Amino acid sequence: MEQTNKQAILNACMTGNLETLQSHFLSQNIQPGSKVLWRETDQSLPPTWTLLTAAIKHDQATVVSYLLSIYTVGDISCEEIASAIIHHPNIEIMHFLYSHSPDIVNLEMDPHRTFLTEACRGPQGSVSSDSKNESALLLLHFLLDHGADPREGGLGASGALLPALESAQPLEIIEKILRCGASVNVLVFWTAVRMERVDALRTFFGKGLFSSVLSSGKMLEIARESKDAEIISLVEKGCLEMERSQQGTDGNAETGRSKSWWKLGGRADR
Repeated sequence: MEQTNKQAILNACMTGNLETLQSHFLSQNIQPGSKVLWRETDQSLPPTWTLLTAAIKHDQATVVSYLLSIYTVGDISCEEIASAIIHHPNIEIMHFLYSHSPDIVNLEMDPHRTFLTEACRGPQGSVSSDSKNESALLLLHFLLDHGADPREGGLGASGALLPALESAQPLEIIEKILRCGASVNVLVFWTAVRMERVDALRTFFGKGLFSSVLSSGKMLEIARESKDAEIISLVEKGCLEMERSQQGTDGNAETGRSKSWWKLGGRADR
C-alpha cells in the first residue's frame, strides 16, 4: 500500500495532477513549513528531490512551485535536480528553484563539474529542438546573471569556458563568461584553436583576459600547430598589438620588473 501511494504521488508530479498531489499530502498532514526530505521515510512519501526531478523532467512548473511552497525548510540543491533542469531546461522552473535555494547556481557536483559547467555542455541524450536550445541558452544567462562563478570547475582549472567552447556555445555566452570573471588559460586557448572558434579568439585578444601562465610564445605555438592560416594570422596580429600596447603603458617600468605584455584575468593560478 505504501509503495502504491508513493507511485501515485510520483505520477501526480509527472502528469501535473495537483489535486491528487494535494490530497495525498493532506492525508499525511504534510503542510507548508515542512522540512525537505532527502531519504525514504516511514511515510508514504518519496524524497523531495525525487518529486522535484519527476516534475522538472515533465515541465510541470505548477507542481514544482507547489512542492517548494510545502518543503520550505532546507536547501534543495543537489546534482539530480540540477541535471534535471539542464536536460529539461525551463526558465520558469529555474526561477522557482532559485527563489527557494539561491545557492543552487553555484552547486558543485565534483571538483571538475558545477551546475554552470554542465549547463554549458547543454541537454544531452535527447533530440534537440529550437525551443529546447533557446531554453538552454536562457538557463545559461540566468545562471551567470544570478552569480554562478565561471571560474569554478572545469578540467585543468579552466572553469566554464572549456565546456562552453567544446559544446559550441554562441559568442554571447563566451563573452558573458569572461565578463563574469573567467580568464583564458592554455587549455581554453588550445580548445578555441582546435574548435576553430575564430570569433572567440578575437574576443580573447579584444578583452586581453589571459591567465598569467599563458605566454605569447605558447599562443603562437598553438596557433601555428593548427596550420590554419586565418587563425595563425589572427594570433600573430593579436600578440603584436598587445605587446605594443603594453610597451606603451610600461615604457618607464622600473628595472627588474617582469615585462608581461598580456593582461591578467581571474585568479593567479589560472
